[in-house]
Amino acid sequence: MPTILCLFGVTGDLSVHKLLPALYTLFEDNALPAHFKIIGFGRRDWSDDDFRKYVAEVLLKQKGECKPAFLEKLFYVSGNYTVPADYKKLQDKFIGLESTLKQKTNRLFYLAVPPVLYTDILTSIKNASLDKVGKGSWSRFLVEKPFGTDLVSAKKLNKLALKFFTEKQLFRVDHYLAKESVQAIRYFRKENQFLHSIWNNKSITKIEIQLFEEAIVGERGAFYDAVGALRDVGQNHLLQILVLIVMDAPKTESESAVRKARLKALSSLKAYKKGDIGKYAVRGQYEGYLSEPGVKNGSETETYFKVKAELTSSAWKTVPVYLESGKGLAVSKVTAKVFFKSAKKDEPNSITFLIQPGKGVEVSFEGEAIVTLPPQLSTKKIHGAYERIFLEAIAGDQTLFPHELEIEASWKFITPIVENWRETPLHIYKKKSI
Repeated sequence: MPTILCLFGVTGDLSVHKLLPALYTLFEDNALPAHFKIIGFGRRDWSDDDFRKYVAEVLLKQKGECKPAFLEKLFYVSGNYTVPADYKKLQDKFIGLESTLKQKTNRLFYLAVPPVLYTDILTSIKNASLDKVGKGSWSRFLVEKPFGTDLVSAKKLNKLALKFFTEKQLFRVDHYLAKESVQAIRYFRKENQFLHSIWNNKSITKIEIQLFEEAIVGERGAFYDAVGALRDVGQNHLLQILVLIVMDAPKTESESAVRKARLKALSSLKAYKKGDIGKYAVRGQYEGYLSEPGVKNGSETETYFKVKAELTSSAWKTVPVYLESGKGLAVSKVTAKVFFKSAKKDEPNSITFLIQPGKGVEVSFEGEAIVTLPPQLSTKKIHGAYERIFLEAIAGDQTLFPHELEIEASWKFITPIVENWRETPLHIYKKKSI
């Protein structure tokens, strides 16, 4: 079935560095539908040719090449996200492309824009009937994280989206779930039967999940200052990694069973009350953050956090979980480490999942480390996270996308912390000191 992707935020950082390169890779691999078109929707007053020239420059920089056959798939509509009339122009573009194909098409929308625009865009798409497709076709929506800024806003956004569209049409993106190295956590657990009896609080003493970045905020100051580290990566990436470590094995590998298992794990997180935040959370800000472009004077937005989480399920109760992330740190890495009881307390047994930059599993017995790479998860070509996101959305498989209740469960844990950050002092740290 011919498919048309409409990309909102086509000149943004995410599109430039991830989405357009991913689409080009899929094109090169012949993994896209035979008749696949891309419409860029944005504020710039461009023609189709202007857009193609722009994408060619992006791909030459990102991929080192750009074949004319890919550029022929690109089209552009100039419009303002908040002006309903501009969505009529977008509808006309869809209809025009469908007429050249002489049939109705699937429609895939990707909202790679700040979350503040989601309500306007989704409402305007519905009002312009852009989601209406012919019999046998579908319309689907990829929405980037963060989905909401707290529990209240997440519920409000879910309510709005589900007023217009069905849950089967909504693909809430957390690209960490699509990373091969992240999914390897669940695969490693599943394939190693010896772990099943010890994967609980009878043998495990603690879990540490770290997402460290050497990079600073840079040009993303305005966006980052309104979000902060905990909302940016804690509510989504770190919690999704945790879920894959502690979730029960689903009864089947269906998307429904896997999502239910993830939800059960997320729902077992103990939500802290006001007054408790200082006991369980630490926040910091790197020296010089206030001078970054777009950052407000006197901002107390955290660029670093460490949060102790607790699980209430019988299998994980009493096992402390430490979620830690920051920018401007001494090293860039993403790891998840599970500690086991050991005869030598200063040399614990552990399993470390290496997510990036290296990928693999490090098993350590009383200080002696053995590094093994996880087996490939399938016989298919391994794609990057965003390539996989596009492929799964086109296939209609929601396994790697959080359900609305998963989003709300994660915010239920995170919201009390971000609402009460001022209970904890803001530590100023020198770059590369952590």
